[in-house]
Amino acid sequence: MNVTTPDPGRSGLPVMVWIHGSAFQVGSNTLATFDGAACLARRGVVVVAINYRLGAPGFAEIDGAPSNRGIRDQIAALEWVHENIHAFGGDPANVTVFGTSAGGVSAALLFASPRAEGLFHRVIVQSGGGGTMVAEPEDARRVSRDWSRRLGVEPDAATLGGTAREDLIAAQLATIHDFENDPAPTRWGSSTVARS
Repeated sequence: MNVTTPDPGRSGLPVMVWIHGSAFQVGSNTLATFDGAACLARRGVVVVAINYRLGAPGFAEIDGAPSNRGIRDQIAALEWVHENIHAFGGDPANVTVFGTSAGGVSAALLFASPRAEGLFHRVIVQSGGGGTMVAEPEDARRVSRDWSRRLGVEPDAATLGGTAREDLIAAQLATIHDFENDPAPTRWGSSTVARS
């Protein structure tokens, strides 16, 4: 998490939390496509750019593990902001979440999530939307089963926990490649994100 503040000695500044995009597969809070933190800070805004788990580690349906870990990471970041942003001059009662692509989808999903209620007050969806890139639970399980089949293991937390990171990534890339021509592209996450 990166926090850019115009003046940590001030208080009550508006806060904007940026969620990066890139199809829930790649990217980070340091993407070159977002360099607005300094610009916004010059205008008296505290900017928080967050990271979250991506691809299979963040969104595969794994038995014995919570679903939508990437969105849960985003909620945890918002909880941190709510509890700590005052130390950077920010107002926890004036938080806007914004993002592009998967970040915009995330912002819309967070807006609908009871678990994120009260953690922010406005949403800017710069692209994407709440219904795009979201899978029904069975579709997410199908993609996750294909991914774990490539690893030769069952899609459960105990088995996958002992799998080498390089193997997990290779299986994820192969799964994405196979689904590239699918009319309904790869969907890791579950539509139950807003409720679980």
